[in-house]
Amino acid sequence: MRKQWTYYDRFYPEPTELQKTLFRDAMMFKESMYSETSVQDKLLKLESPEVRQMYSQMYQLPPQRYSDPDEQNINAPDHSQH
Repeated sequence: MRKQWTYYDRFYPEPTELQKTLFRDAMMFKESMYSETSVQDKLLKLESPEVRQMYSQMYQLPPQRYSDPDEQNINAPDHSQH
């Protein structure tokens, strides 16, 4: 990010909106005290029942509004053999 700042500082002596937002984002990131979580912590979170239920609901197909009639089903049991 420092390279971006020096690049923009060469062309624009006064801070532009982009420079202001870059500085603001950097300060917000610094204030948030970001700490990287380990892989083991992430795997432990996956084993919680709440997370499992959330993912099962996310990847579940919605119920069908209209049932498919057997006429369109090729393998319907009441079709007669030729």
